[in-house]
Amino acid sequence: MSCPRAAIERIYDRTSLSTPRRKDKGKYDKAFIHGVVEKAKLLNFGFVDPDEGVPVVVPMIGALEDKGDEGVFVYAHSAVDTRFAEATCDAGTPVCVSASEVQGYYIALTPYNSSLHYVSATLHCTVLPFASDDKAGRTAALRLITERAVPGMWDASRVMNEEELGRTWVCRLRVNSASGKKYTDDTPCSGVISTNPPSDLNDASVIGKYWFGSLPVKEVVCAPVSAPDCQVQVPLHIKAMVSE
Repeated sequence: MSCPRAAIERIYDRTSLSTPRRKDKGKYDKAFIHGVVEKAKLLNFGFVDPDEGVPVVVPMIGALEDKGDEGVFVYAHSAVDTRFAEATCDAGTPVCVSASEVQGYYIALTPYNSSLHYVSATLHCTVLPFASDDKAGRTAALRLITERAVPGMWDASRVMNEEELGRTWVCRLRVNSASGKKYTDDTPCSGVISTNPPSDLNDASVIGKYWFGSLPVKEVVCAPVSAPDCQVQVPLHIKAMVSE
């Protein structure tokens, strides 16, 4: 029996690149993968340096856009004279994008069984350059990148002028395959450490001597600090970013 079209569109196809060695850890549903990417403050872009011929990974601000039947795209920007711009100017060039979030520490009875609780996503992409005269496409991508970093900033800022736009490289990547990973279904707040072996848990000399548990991690955005020469009050879109 074939899967309904709606169900197929909600997941990525498994490929040799997107399937992890621990197949039970892999996640392919778009909601999970896109959620990790959209929440990450920085994305890691991996590509081959065109001059040195070696792999390079660069952390950058990026934005993901799911355009339905047209595909899923990732956008990033840099100065026009960077190695990233040079490496991503030709159509079809492979680029790998990854994102992750640490949600807690799992402290087990031994270093071997301890770990970080995290979620991650890896996207295998190819370059799909904007046409040289597609100013609207590049501007729309820049807006998405800006809004992903600071929601509400695009409309609350001075419009970029032609010189600034001309000095900015805007990269568009088509996502061909992707997978996500979640360390465990337990949450750091539960304190459950499922990696301790029974031999340790049944050994009173071990569990009576060493602490084990979890340390949840929470990201906090502090109150804004206005620049000394700023002449206006903190706008609402900035206040909205502050953690409660």
